[in-house]
This record gives sequence, C-alpha cells and structure tokens, in this order.
Amino acid sequence: MVAGPRRAAGIGHLHRRGWGQVLIAVGLALAGADWGLASEPLSEAQRRWLEDEVFAIIAGVEREAFLELPAAQRDDFIAAFWQARDPTPGTPRNELREEHERRLVHADKVYGPSSVVAGRKSDRGRIYTLLGPPASVRRFESQLKLVPCELWFYGKERRADLPAFFWLLFFRREGAGEYKLYSPIADGPRSLVVGDIQSWLNPMALGRILRQFDGELAEAAYSLIPGERRAGGEPSFSGELLLAQIDDLPTREIDLSYLSRIGRGGIAAELAFAGLPVALRADPLLDSSGWKLHYALEIPPGEVAFGAYQDKRYAALEVSGALLGPEGQVARALRETISLELAASDHAALARSPIGFHDRLLIEPGAYRLELMVRDRVGRRYRHVSAAAFVPDAQGIFLGAPLLLYRSEARPMAEPDSGYRWEQLALKPNLAGLYLREQTLGYAAQLRPPPGGAWELTERLRDAEGAVARSRPYPIDQLQILSGGVRMALGSIALGGLEPGGYRLELELSAAGGPLASAAAELEISPAAQLTRPKIITKSHIESRAEQLAERARLLALLGREERALPLLEQALAAAPQDGALVRIASWARLQRGDHRGALALAEPQLVRDPFDADLLICAAAASHELGRLRDAVRFYERARAQRGDEPDLLNALGQTYAEVGETRRARELLSRSLELEAEQPAVRELLRQLAPERPDPGSPPSTP
Repeated sequence: MVAGPRRAAGIGHLHRRGWGQVLIAVGLALAGADWGLASEPLSEAQRRWLEDEVFAIIAGVEREAFLELPAAQRDDFIAAFWQARDPTPGTPRNELREEHERRLVHADKVYGPSSVVAGRKSDRGRIYTLLGPPASVRRFESQLKLVPCELWFYGKERRADLPAFFWLLFFRREGAGEYKLYSPIADGPRSLVVGDIQSWLNPMALGRILRQFDGELAEAAYSLIPGERRAGGEPSFSGELLLAQIDDLPTREIDLSYLSRIGRGGIAAELAFAGLPVALRADPLLDSSGWKLHYALEIPPGEVAFGAYQDKRYAALEVSGALLGPEGQVARALRETISLELAASDHAALARSPIGFHDRLLIEPGAYRLELMVRDRVGRRYRHVSAAAFVPDAQGIFLGAPLLLYRSEARPMAEPDSGYRWEQLALKPNLAGLYLREQTLGYAAQLRPPPGGAWELTERLRDAEGAVARSRPYPIDQLQILSGGVRMALGSIALGGLEPGGYRLELELSAAGGPLASAAAELEISPAAQLTRPKIITKSHIESRAEQLAERARLLALLGREERALPLLEQALAAAPQDGALVRIASWARLQRGDHRGALALAEPQLVRDPFDADLLICAAAASHELGRLRDAVRFYERARAQRGDEPDLLNALGQTYAEVGETRRARELLSRSLELEAEQPAVRELLRQLAPERPDPGSPPSTP
C-alpha cells in the first residue's frame, strides 16, 4: 500500500480553480448572455454544418434565419441552402457543393499542419474556401529582415464586384504564429519587416528593404491592387475596400430571395435588408452608486414600420449585441425587445416623431466598445451601430465630452433607475443636436480638475466660421461634487438672437499655466418654427444593492482586477447572505485567498439549501481537502460526480484524495477512468505508477506464517 503519495504536478488543479472564472461565468448567465443563441438547441450535425462546413460561404442573414428556425425544420433549410447555389438545377449533381467540399479537404490538408486550428478555419483556409485556388502563390520564408509571407495572386475570373486582378498577402506577425491575412492599413508595411530600425524611422528605407526581396511584394505591402497609383508613400485604402468586399461575398453572390420563398414549405424564415437609419450615443456618467454607461438609440421619423392588427397599430424593434471590454471580451451581452402598440388614430402623430430607446449598463474604469444590431421586425430592416466609451480611472485630470440636452427634469428618488437618469434628474439627450432659434441649449459634462490650486471651466459657442458667439466661465460653485474628485457640470446657453446654422460647443478646463483639457460637441440652430422631439422608450432597472455590487465585481474580475472585485463581492454577500450564486462565487474567492475555513463556512449551509450545486460541492471538497478533512472531501467530490458525471479533472481530484486516505484500489479505478477519457495526462500516469501494488521478488522465498 502506498500511503499519502506526493501530489503529482498537474494533478488536483481542480482545487485551484480561479474564482474570477466562476464569477464571470455565473454573472454572464445571470445577465442573460444569449446574444446570437438559437431559438432551439442545434443538433451536433446541425452545429457541424453551420460552424465547420458552410461558415465561410453562408451569409449573415442566412445564418440568422437558420438559428431562428425550429430544430425540426433546419434540415429543410440546409436542402434549400444548397439548392439556391446549384449551378445546374434539375440535374443529379450540385457542382458548387462538390467544389466547396473539395476546397475544405484541401484547406485542412495543406494549411492544417501549420495552424493551431483546423486548416479550413485559418485565414488562408477561409480565403481558399471562399475564392478557390489563386492563379499563383509566391512564398517568402523567414529571412533576416522579412517575416514569413505568402503572396497570392487572383486574376482568372471576375467575381461579383471584386477587381479583375488583385493580391492577397498572408504573413506571420513578428515571424511567428499563424499566417494572418494582411491589411495595408490595419497592419501596415512595417509589420512585414523586422530587425532594422531604419524601417521604423524612414518610409523610403522601408520600401527599399521590401524591394530587396521582391518588387511585387513591396507593391502589395502598400496596395493590394496591382498598378494602383498612390499619393505619397502611405498605404492605399483600396485594400481595405477589397477585404470588405471579400467578406461580403456570401451576401452578394447568391440570390437571397429564396429565404422568403421557402416559407411555403412550412419554414417561417424572414429576409431582412440593411438600411435602417439608426443613431447611437454612449455616455459614461458617474453618480453616487458608481460609473454607468448610458446609451441612446434614435431612429428618424417615418423609418420604423408599423403593422396593423384590428384597430391597432404596432411596431417591434429588437436590440441585440454586447459591451466589449479592452481586450474585446464580452463584458455584457444585450438583447432587448421594444414593442409599441397604439390606436390607429394616434399612428399619424407618432409617425412624424423620431423613436428612441434609452438604457444604462454598470461599468468600471476602462475602455469599452458598444456593438449593437438594431432590427425592425415589421419592416425587416436592420442596422449595425457601434460607439466607443472611455471611463477614466481614479486619478488624473479629465474632461468628458458634453452631452447635449433638450432639458433635464427632476425625478423622485423612489422611481426605478433607467438610462440617462442621473441622481434625481432625468436627462433628455438631443442626439440630433438640433435647436430652435429661441431655445436654450442644455448640456451635461463631467470632469476631474487638478487637486487644489486655481482652475476654471470655460464654455464657448462658436459659429461655423469659428467666431465666438457666446462665452463665459462656468460658475464653479454650481458644480456638483462626486466621489474621486469628479464634478458634474449642468450648463445652459440661451440661443436667442443667433442666426440659423452650424455651431460648436466647446468646454475648456484650464489653470494658471494654460489649458489642461478640452471637449466639444456639434449642434445646429434650425430656422424651422418647431421641431418634433423623439418618442423615448426607457428600460427601468430595479436591481437590489447586492445585485449591483455583484455585477460590478463580475466586471472587475473579467477585466483582471480581482483584488478590487473582492471587497465588492463581500459587500454583496453581506446584503444577500442566502443568494446561491453569490455564495458560490464568494466561496471560491475565499478558497483562492487561502481562507479555507471561510469558504467551507459559506458553502456548507448553502448546500443544505441546495444540495445539488456541483460547483459549490467541488469548492467544499477543495476546502475540506486543504483543511485535512479528507473523508469530507471524498464525500463532497462523490456528490459532485453524481451531478457532473465523469470528467477528467473531477476524477483526478477524487482519485488523488482516495489515494491520500489509503484507498489505493479505488484511486486506481478513478484515475484509469480519467485516462480512458483523456489519454494525454502524463502526471496521472505517474501517479498511477506510484499507486501500483508492489510485486514480490520471484527469487525470494515465500514468507512463513
């Protein structure tokens, strides 16, 4: 018997699972992270078809229609998909489908060995699958000053709106990793050269270095269109247009009207067209509960389609997308349905008004991008819109962009929180920036001035010629002071007497030494007698304090700031001590900090309330193990296995613990089962070797009783 074997490297890492990962996963589930999910789950065959077979040639609207279908009708869709691409309908063969399948096999075979993904999923494989074989390929292996490159030339046949002749360039960034599709604008010629400081300082030297290797390569580095004349020594934007056209080929090379026709067979697919005009604005604002990202969508008058039902008129809009963090990670998935229903007699008035939607998201300091798809379900139109937002950290001077307002209204604190609700004020943003001649321009802006000393905030209104039409120092004593030295300016400027036309509102933060920061917003004074304000739909939020704290902790963990997330998590738990999701997250957090008793103290009462929480069972097992309560650890792990089934990590942790209590036969059974599921586990094999029963020496005499 082997008593207490040492913990092999790589074994038992389930005990050290990152609490931040648990927090992020649970938070996304609580936030409703269903962006892009199918109406019904995909079968394995349907998933393979969508993600592995047609990913390069399916149009976005086709993919969306496929996902929205009931599972039982998706096979009919697949048949219609290939029928729409059959160059010889009515014959037994579909030559395009056969060629597509041949390209997939070729891409896997040729590009797979040098890629960490399947060959067809690599950049070269995707382009080969979409465009077919190039007319020529020139390879430039790694050299002293040049990263490995492949230059593909296409020119045999014209496709859709693509140029008659063009290059595509693939390169290994900094000489290593995957071959990536090159962009003259996004990557730039300097990304092709290494080891020569002249190339960073002198564009002419950079061009000479590339021409030393090949003239066509040097030309393609600046433009993907052979023979294009460029102004100066800068890359041409025509390459970006070409890459966008290639990405859009699935939409432009197929008659998508079949999507509306296949409904005759019982498939309720819809065809949507781009073209819905949508304006988006995003504003980070700090209030007494922390930073929030307020955003506003606005659709011009007459652009939202209304359907008729009995004596009613109705509209249906859908907003879906995500808030992306600094590394492109999904900080928050979004999906909102906006419904309008009104009497037929009220429709004409509403049709003359813009329609807007306001919401807000909890955020923490950092850089974000809001990516949204707005769909008009009645009019079958859509638009993708995006907006960047930056939330400053706790230090440093800043002046945020002014938010133009129609007005602001006082609201009782008891009302639910909503988009553009700031403390007791409901801000009314003016996305169009249009004002009447006798109106008052309102604005809101946040700033952090330098600590101490003399400083001032100046507001100016300039006309289209740059002349100052209004100017005054903002009354500093009227700034509302928030946490972290942030202040809120709520200003107003009378427009009476100004001529119609374009204007620019400028804010400047300055001190004795000169300007410190500035921000501006464009607006227009209209000669019209009246303007129609938008009909606004707002989403109300009735989160508890615990829910807000937990959401902020989840976001901080996602951004890699777990030390800042921990205090918020403990505050959330204190506010809602029996919330199962919070208990699970906080238990893992305490375990990661080495507070094993604290983790177990949280987990055990919750497991009485919910005995089937597998994540919490694993946490309790890990805490028990670290406290030396090995039998308790075995008990918790076995209960988790009953919920989860056989998973290698869980089997390894359980097998290791059985070995430590001396039950080596049971340990061997579990570890052997783990190797059946995942053979490449050297540490598990080493532990099994340690646990192997000792064999008697065949040359030694038998022991006597």
